[in-house]
Amino acid sequence: LHTARLELRSRYKGAALMMVPIYVLRTALMNSGYPLEESILMDFVPKHTRARWKSLESVSQFGWCGSAALGGWLGDRFGYSFTFIITA
Repeated sequence: LHTARLELRSRYKGAALMMVPIYVLRTALMNSGYPLEESILMDFVPKHTRARWKSLESVSQFGWCGSAALGGWLGDRFGYSFTFIITA
């Protein structure tokens, strides 16, 4: 068992060394638009309503967390095939 683990580790070590920087770059690129989006939103919103718009944006971002929790609950309750059926 120990030998098999060392074999797997040595086989995929090069792939991991390549994939980690690619993943970090992808994550940085995916999140790089957020500051620009935030800046544009706050430029077009009057100063006295900025807090309201910021809170609405936070609520919309929370929706992603809620959908993940709902999907997990559906997966546990009905099985994962059910979640694919209702989204199809």
